[in-house]
Amino acid sequence: MLDVQLKDYQEVFDDITDEAEYKRLYLRAESLLRGLTTRRIDNVVDPSDFRYSQVKATIIRVIHELHAKPSSSGIKIVSNDGYSEHYDSEQSWNESIEGTVRSMLSGTGLMGFM
Repeated sequence: MLDVQLKDYQEVFDDITDEAEYKRLYLRAESLLRGLTTRRIDNVVDPSDFRYSQVKATIIRVIHELHAKPSSSGIKIVSNDGYSEHYDSEQSWNESIEGTVRSMLSGTGLMGFM
C-alpha cells in the first residue's frame, strides 16, 4: 500500500500533529483498507496509476475518520461542511466507513467491481 506521510495528511486535515499517533492510525487504516479491498489496494504504488490520487485521498480520509471515531458505542455527531454524521454504535460506524471507502474508490476496481 502506498505510504502517506503525516505532512501529506496535514495538507488536508490539521487535527493530528503527533507522528506516533499518526503512525498508529495509519497502520489501523492500512489494515482496514487491505481488508475491504482484499489487498488490491497494495497494487497502487505508482503515481502515474490513474487510481493513485483516489487511493491517497481515501487513506487520508480513513485516518481522519479513525481519529474522530467515538471511543465506545454511543451517539457522536460530527459536522462536516454542512452535513452531519451520527454514529450510535460500532456497527453503524463500520457501515459508514465502508460506505465512505466504497464511494471514494468507486470506479477503481479495488473494491471488487468496476
